[in-house]
Amino acid sequence: PMILCSLSDDELQNLEKKLIKKLDKLLLAALFVGYYMCIMDRANYAAAKTAGVENDLGIAGNKSLCALSVYYVGNIVGQIPSNLWMAKMGKPAHILSVGMAVFGILSVCSGVTQNFEGIVACRFLLGLFESCYFPGATYFMSSWYTRKELAARNAACQVFFSAQFLASASSSLIVAVLLKVMDGATKDNSLVAPWRCLYYVVGLIARTVRETLFGPYVMPNLPETTRFLAERELAMAKWRLYKDAGSDDGSKASWKGLQLALKDGKAWIFALLSFAFTSFGSVAIVFPTVVAGLGYSKVKTNLLTAPPFILAAVLASVNGEWAKRSQRRYPHIIVPLCVAFVAFIIAATTVIGALRYFSIMFMVIGNTAYPIVMTWLANSLVRPASLRASAIAAVSVAGCVNHIYSPFIFQEKYAPRMRLPLSLMAGFVALAMLTATAILLVLTAENRRLDAG
Repeated sequence: PMILCSLSDDELQNLEKKLIKKLDKLLLAALFVGYYMCIMDRANYAAAKTAGVENDLGIAGNKSLCALSVYYVGNIVGQIPSNLWMAKMGKPAHILSVGMAVFGILSVCSGVTQNFEGIVACRFLLGLFESCYFPGATYFMSSWYTRKELAARNAACQVFFSAQFLASASSSLIVAVLLKVMDGATKDNSLVAPWRCLYYVVGLIARTVRETLFGPYVMPNLPETTRFLAERELAMAKWRLYKDAGSDDGSKASWKGLQLALKDGKAWIFALLSFAFTSFGSVAIVFPTVVAGLGYSKVKTNLLTAPPFILAAVLASVNGEWAKRSQRRYPHIIVPLCVAFVAFIIAATTVIGALRYFSIMFMVIGNTAYPIVMTWLANSLVRPASLRASAIAAVSVAGCVNHIYSPFIFQEKYAPRMRLPLSLMAGFVALAMLTATAILLVLTAENRRLDAG
C-alpha cells in the first residue's frame, strides 16, 4: 500500500507489533466474555432441573428432554446463514452485539415462563440468536490474524474456549447458592424461585456485557469495514492478510462459498470430527443428572458438578500453551481424547462412588481440544474467504446436530449408573480419534504433493 511505502523495515515491524497487541487486548478478551455468557445461557436448563424447574412447570420425561434439546434446533437453523451474512456485511461485531442483547432478554423471559410451551419457545429462540457466536468468533479471528498467528494463539484460543467450562461451573455454583440461601423461603412456582433467579442473573449479566464490550463503538469489524484502527494500522491489517493468503479474492461471502465447502472432501472429514467431538461432549449438557446419580442432595449435586468443569478449564489452557510451544495440532487433540476414553470406560463399568466421581472429573477433558480442531480447519481451508466462512459454519452445524437427540440418550431409565449412555460416549471418543488420524494423513499427503510441485 502507498501509505506504507515510506516506512522502513523496522517501522513496519513496530507498526505490525502494535496492531497485533491491540487486537489481542480487545478481541480475545471480549470474545472470551461473550462466549462465557453464551454457554451460561445454554447450561442454565440442566442446572435448573436440579432446582425444581420440572416440578414448577409440570414437565417430565420426554417433555423435559425436548426442552433441553430444542435449543440446538434453533442453533443449527441459524449458524450457516448468520456466518454467511456476517461475512457478506463485513460487520461481525454488530451481529454479535445484537445477538448478545437479544439472548440477555430471552434469558429473563425464560425465568418468567409458566408452562412447557413457554420454556420451549425461549430455548429455541436462545439457540437461534446464539447460533452466530462460536462459528462467528472463529471466522472473526481468522479474518484478523494470519495462519501463523492463529497457530501461535492456540493457547489464547484455548483460554477463550475454557469459558465453556467456567460457564457451566458457574451455573451449577449459582444454583447451589440460590438453593441454600432461598431454601424454604419461596413457594412452588414462585417468580423468585431459585431456578428463575438463575435466569434473571444471567440475563442481567449478559445485558451488562453487551453494553461494555460489544457496543457498536467498542468492537472492531473486519479490516475492510472497521473504523477501529488508524489509517496506517488499517493498511497494515489488510496488507499482511493479503500476503498470508497469497491472493485477494475479496471477503464477500455467498452461497457459492457454501457450495465450495460442500465439494471439499476435507470439510466433510472435519465435519465428522466435529460431530464425534460434540457427541461425547454432549455429556456436559446433562452433567448435573449424571452427578445426581451418585445420590447426593440438590445442593451437593450442584457443588460436585462444578469441579470437573473447573479442571477442564485449567487443562484447556495448559493444552493450549503446549500447542503454542510445539506448533503442532494432532498430539494436542489425541492426548485429551485418550484421557476421555479411559474416563468414560471407568464410569460405565464401576459402581464404586469415589471411582465414578474420579472418572467424571475427566469426562469433559477430551472436549478441551475442540478449538484446536476449529483452528486446524480455518488454516486448512484458507481461501476464498467465503469457503472458509461456510466451512467453519458447516462444521459447527455438524457438531450441533447430535445435541438434538443426545439428551434422549441419558434417559431416567438408565439412571443411576447410565451404563449404556456412557458406553456410547466412549464409542464417540474412539470415532474422534480415528477421524483426527485420518485428517492428519490426508493433510500430510496433500502437503507432500504440493512440495513435489
